[in-house]
Amino acid sequence: MSHGPAGPRRSWTFAEYRALPDDGLRYEVLDGELVVVPSPNIRHQRILLELAVRLRTWLDAHDCGEVLIAPLDVRLHERTVCQPDLLVIASNDLARQPEGFVDGPPLLACEILSPKTRGRDLIRKRSLYSRFGVPWYWIVDPDGRSVEELQLDGDAYATVTRAVAPSRFLSALFPGLELDLDALLPPP
Repeated sequence: MSHGPAGPRRSWTFAEYRALPDDGLRYEVLDGELVVVPSPNIRHQRILLELAVRLRTWLDAHDCGEVLIAPLDVRLHERTVCQPDLLVIASNDLARQPEGFVDGPPLLACEILSPKTRGRDLIRKRSLYSRFGVPWYWIVDPDGRSVEELQLDGDAYATVTRAVAPSRFLSALFPGLELDLDALLPPP
């Protein structure tokens, strides 16, 4: 069921979403449904920060894109607006981005799983990201201490790389990027 400041609605558009008053909550529009995004915990934010720093270092060294973190709207469709925890926009797509949101699929969308978002990230958002052409999707599982790198293959994702701590994650998308999963995903 759709929720929001204006009460139940059948389907939300990008324009209606952008016109929402600031009520202190974060939202996404998933196939027209307005969904509240829960606030992340400290562990989530530490992982996000470390991942963003490592990716930014790699991207700057290779001059091939920009890493951005939530909250930032990504309009995948008129009725689908997501806020991936982390995303990468390829250099050749940076110039076409409007101020205030990302228009179209980023090169990479990354979600850090939490108990409140696990199902949405693993099923619903994965399906939306593939349907709207996000080429790469990373799933970071703090509880499972793993990182999975998926690449769009036709209309579905295929796992390219998956590593579980204490192993190191070696990215296929970003050759030479290596993540120490013991450091990135310490036990709770």
